[in-house]
Amino acid sequence: MNSSTSTSDRARSAWWLLPLLCVLLLPGYNWVQDYYGIFGQRSDWRGVIPNERYRKVEAVLERRDEITTLLFGSSKAANIPFYRTLGEGAYNIAYSEGLPRDHLQVLQLLADELPNLERVYIAVDEMGFLLDPSRHATDYLRRQHPAVAGLPGWRFALSYLFRPLSNIDALYFTPERQQRPDITYEFDSSGRSLCPSCDADIDADPETHGRQPFFRFPYNPPDRYGLERLRADLVAILELLASRDIEAVLFLQPTFANNLRWHNLGKLESLKAMLVELAPFHDFLVYDDALADTTNFYDVIHYRPLIGQRIIYSFADGENLAPGAFGFRVTADTLEAHNARIREQLLGKLVPVSKYQRDRAYSDWLEHNAFRRTALDGESAASVLAAAAGPVDCRIDSVNRGRFSGAPIRIPVEELGVLEFNGWARMSGTGSTGYLSIEELGLLGGKQVYAMAAAIPRPDVARRFGDEFAQVGFRGNLDISGLRRGNYRLSWRFQSEGAWFACSEDASLVIF
Repeated sequence: MNSSTSTSDRARSAWWLLPLLCVLLLPGYNWVQDYYGIFGQRSDWRGVIPNERYRKVEAVLERRDEITTLLFGSSKAANIPFYRTLGEGAYNIAYSEGLPRDHLQVLQLLADELPNLERVYIAVDEMGFLLDPSRHATDYLRRQHPAVAGLPGWRFALSYLFRPLSNIDALYFTPERQQRPDITYEFDSSGRSLCPSCDADIDADPETHGRQPFFRFPYNPPDRYGLERLRADLVAILELLASRDIEAVLFLQPTFANNLRWHNLGKLESLKAMLVELAPFHDFLVYDDALADTTNFYDVIHYRPLIGQRIIYSFADGENLAPGAFGFRVTADTLEAHNARIREQLLGKLVPVSKYQRDRAYSDWLEHNAFRRTALDGESAASVLAAAAGPVDCRIDSVNRGRFSGAPIRIPVEELGVLEFNGWARMSGTGSTGYLSIEELGLLGGKQVYAMAAAIPRPDVARRFGDEFAQVGFRGNLDISGLRRGNYRLSWRFQSEGAWFACSEDASLVIF
């Protein structure tokens, strides 16, 4: 055997060392980068988001003797300046996509670990019966603290040390990272998350901020959960707190007023009826001039601290029935009058009466409906379907939980319900928002837009196109139960930095 052959054989036999080398280097990389804040290596959060569930539970356990009051909720509630009114013993433990099932798991630990805990505020979102918390178990951003999940700490740490590389890694080393806001997380003090640059940008140019397209379209959560399961989670929380003699305060969080245009108001009334069966609650899911002002919101769902401060003040006011007041304390005796008041504010002004009547009539069987079934207004339709600035390389990974491969989606008209979709797009911008339009294909080629949904941009769930990571991952769902038999085209559009881009992949829908 000559020397060249021997060298070649040795090289081939050494290929198995490469995967081993990668496995050995991966823990070191994940330790140093610490994107989710598990190992205490990171203080700069520009372009990344920590696992708030882990960090906040850890912080509360370290201050177990000091904590007297906790505020649970989603990232919306993170903008409530809780401690300013209630003192240093109050901690805002709200975390990304926090749902009652998540809060129950955390409270099963903290109710026993905090000897001086006296009161717990539970913020419920209007999409609380749509989002399924079971997804969080496999989401690095939203996994529970190991003590909450019942895992040994070493197993939890290993799962992050051997975390596979994902889109978050690719984005972190690109110039676009510097365009992302620098957020401060007050884990060790108030629990709040602060974004001074976000506030400064809004205050400096409120008109440009108000023209952001997401203010014209609804927020679409990606899954469905149901009122009954939501009710069971809240009952379990209230029973747990009562058994520990801890006071519970329920409240519905506010949303940007335009969101109420698309929601099934009948379903929201059912949500409020369910809550009042459990306990009196404070309702901020109302129409108010402050909630129609875009300068009071970072985006279509996250309100700014001014709204959060008004929430705290209203708790001190007790029952609030004054005209134009912000928020109301609702009891079983006042629920009917309260709902009538909200309808009077909305119907004919923001919500068509015909839409409300239909939603109310069908709300019992449309348990998972949350979005409109009527055509877009002309202005919105034109802005989205106008000639795109350019194509975007993207693909639709799944529709209705089945993989989409270019074949028409065929749905019997009697089985119309909520259409779910997932997808990935390769874009250079980082502030993209995706929209889905449904166009009816007429005999003469005419098109009519029937519905649209804003997808949730999730860079951390984007996937590869060949050797490159996509920049945007998006998920969403849309109620299509109001469509009729016919042929439709599903088109994805993206708005980024003032320009529209068309997805390179459309889907066809056949309703028969």
